[in-house]
Formats: sequence, C-alpha cells, structure tokens
Amino acid sequence: MKKISYWINFLHFYLPPTAEINQISEATQKSYEWILLMAEKYPNWRFTFNLTGCLTQALFEKGYEKIITRFKNLLNRGQIELVDSLSHHPIAPLVDKTVVERQIKKQQEINKNFFNQKPKGFFLPEMAYSEKIGKILANYGYQWLILDEISLNGKLDKVDYNIAYFLKNTNLKIIFRSRRWSLDYPPRQLAKESTENLPNFIISATDAELYGLRFVDFQGWLGKVLENPKIKTITIDEYLKKLTKTKYIKPKTGNWESLEKELNKKFSFVLWQNKNNKIHNLLWQLANIATEQLKQNPNDINYHWAEKHLDRGLASCTFWWASNRDFKLFGAPAWHPEEVEKGALELIKTIRTLAINKDIKLKAEKIYHQLKYLLWSTHWKKYGQ
Repeated sequence: MKKISYWINFLHFYLPPTAEINQISEATQKSYEWILLMAEKYPNWRFTFNLTGCLTQALFEKGYEKIITRFKNLLNRGQIELVDSLSHHPIAPLVDKTVVERQIKKQQEINKNFFNQKPKGFFLPEMAYSEKIGKILANYGYQWLILDEISLNGKLDKVDYNIAYFLKNTNLKIIFRSRRWSLDYPPRQLAKESTENLPNFIISATDAELYGLRFVDFQGWLGKVLENPKIKTITIDEYLKKLTKTKYIKPKTGNWESLEKELNKKFSFVLWQNKNNKIHNLLWQLANIATEQLKQNPNDINYHWAEKHLDRGLASCTFWWASNRDFKLFGAPAWHPEEVEKGALELIKTIRTLAINKDIKLKAEKIYHQLKYLLWSTHWKKYGQ
C-alpha cells in the first residue's frame, strides 16, 4: 500500500506598505477571501503562513477586519500556523541591524495584538539570508527558519527532506522549500503528478497572492489535492516533529530567486542591489543617508514619523521593481517606475521630516531628483511610444 505523502505548504501574505486601496481590495477579494473560504471548506487543509505586519495593519485600517477575524478563528482551532517576519518587508541582509531588530519587534507586537500569537517560526522577506541575520534570529529565540533550498550549499536539488537541519552552534532549525514544487502553482503540480511518484515530504512556499490573484484555479486543482487520500497536509511544526535525523549546517547567503551562477559570483541579492543598475545605486545612496540620519537623531521631535517613512521606503518592492528581471512566470518583467517612485518618496520624506543639517537635506534631494529623472527617462526610452 502506498504510504502517505505529506504536503507542507507555506503561504506568504504581503502587499507593499505603499499599496493603494484598490490593490488591497483586489488581493483581498481574489486571493485572501478565496484561501480562507477553501480553508473553511476543507478543515483538513493545514498550512503555515506569515501575514506581514504592514498588511495586517492595512487590512484593519481599510475595513477588512473580518479577514483578520477569519484568520484568527482558523488559528484558534489549530488548523493553520502563523510565523513572524519583518513588519515592512525589507531585504534583511541589505539593511542596518537596527532596522531588522525594530521590524522584528513591530511584527511580534502586531501578531500578539491581532492574533494573540507568539510564533515559533520565522520567514525572511524573499527568503533573503545571510550569516548576520541567522545569528540575530537565533538570539531572538525562534525555533525555526524557512529558507530556499539553494541556501543549503549554493546548489539546487541537494536537500534531504528527511533530515532536521540546524544552524551551526544554535538551536535554530532550518527548513528548506523545494524550488520544483514552488515555481508553478503547487496544487496543479501535485494534482497532475502520479501519487506513486510523490516523495514523502513536499515543501512548497509561494506568495499567497498566487492563489486567486495571479493564478485562477478554474480547474479546481487545490480541491483535488485536498480530497486525495494519499496526500496529507501538515504544518511546518508538525513536519519537524516527524524528523529524527539531524545535521548542523552553515547556510549560504542567498534568496528564493537566487541562481547558482549568481551565488558563484557573490551576487547574492542582485534583484535588489545590482551594482550595474544605476537606479539601484541611487536608491541605496538615498536609503543609507536616511537610515544613518534616523540613527543619529533618536531625540528628534519627528522621529516617529521619520521611522515610519524609512520602514515603508526600505520595503523590497522599492528595489525589486527597478530590477527589470523577466521571470517568465505569471506576469510581466519586474519593472514598475511608479512603485519605485513611491518607495523613493518615502526615503526622501525620512530626511525631510528630521531636523538635520540643510546640506545633508540638499545632498539627499539631489540624489532623489537624479533618481526620478533616470527612472522615467529609462522607462520612456525603453517602453515609450
């Protein structure tokens, strides 16, 4: 008799902190409500997820409290598992330690206030990992962290999913998602595969918005998987309890979009910080000035507002939408000057808000206006009529 295959599915709920009401409404109606509806219809569907703090706040502020309540109900009955993250979705290895720790604390507070949860696990935005970040998370007492399989040793298809991996010299377990089961719509992949060929453990991790917003499941793939008696869904915590073998490792710096050739050249975060991308260079010049000025002026009367602008501006989308990478999957290339401009505006507002030397302000303004001109001149030269 064929043994059960376990599907461990991680869903990453996130919209940029600069998202407008129409973006929030569309994602909620097409994706979040549908995921919740399926979870309520199929009590056997167990999954692990993170709800980025800025999105939780946006849902509450824009009148979608019922969505939060439905998540809370599923959590209270133990069907789904919540993890922590960074509240405004920056690329953790690329930002200052003060930003990382501040946003961890903000996320913890949001998850406690809205869900009465103290999660065991952690999700890094874009699964962007470095040794520095691993140490921070271990010091915060998290039990596990989910990364992409390429972070095991810089190569794909090398993970043994029957082993519980630990970050060396810590008690932090590392779970690796499978690229194979995550690069398409996972339920379609599972439903089309013969159950006889499925491995014991299948770990997928995708944006939650893939479910309904970017891919409409007209053929009912998810329902087919959840009704298949040979596939059982479990949370990450439940998966870890099934493992008896252990191995201590030192994960490689990388993210869930990293390519082997990029890591070989030490280009670990090229989608957000590409030294050959002039727009990226200007964005980071602005971001670094904003970060440093906030650190140096903790007693500024407008510190709270400057901090809010900085967190919003450092969101990964500010940089990702300037990468112009064509993923050839569920959408156009990663190029959206308006989204980049939104983030850049938050960064310059950080500096404008603080009572600092006018020469620093003028330097930042010059970078900001150079950035805007380069951004839109690039757009119209490439995509203009």
